[in-house]
Amino acid sequence: MVTASTAPIHIISSSETQRICGTNVQPLTVEAPIGQRISVRLIDFSASESSKIIEQNRQPCRSSYGVIVEKGSKQNISICGDGVHRENELYLSDGNSLDIIFNLQEEKKGNVEVAAFMLKLGGRSR
Repeated sequence: MVTASTAPIHIISSSETQRICGTNVQPLTVEAPIGQRISVRLIDFSASESSKIIEQNRQPCRSSYGVIVEKGSKQNISICGDGVHRENELYLSDGNSLDIIFNLQEEKKGNVEVAAFMLKLGGRSR
C-alpha cells in the first residue's frame, strides 16, 4: 500500500524486476487521508514531443500501461500514453482510495520497446 499526501510520490516502471504489487492478484493500493482525493499523472518517457508528429494522427491510447480502479464506484480508468505528451493528468479520484493494476508484458528479445513511464500520485483537498 502507498499513501498519497500533498507531497507527490512517484512510481517508476521497471521490466527488470519481478513485480509483486500492481497485478490482478495483488493490486497496488493507494490511499490518501480521509477527506482528500488522489491525483494521478502519467509521465511517459516513450512519448515524443517532436514536431514530426501530427496531432490529428495521434491515437488517444497509443501505449496502455494498466488500469486505475476507483474502489468506491468500481470505475476503471485506463493508464494510457498518447505518444505525444510527456506528462498527462490521468485521473482525480472521487474518494480517498484507488487500486492500480499494471499490464504485465513478457520481455522479448529483439527490437521491442520497453515500457518507460512513471506515475505521479498526490493527495488533494476537496
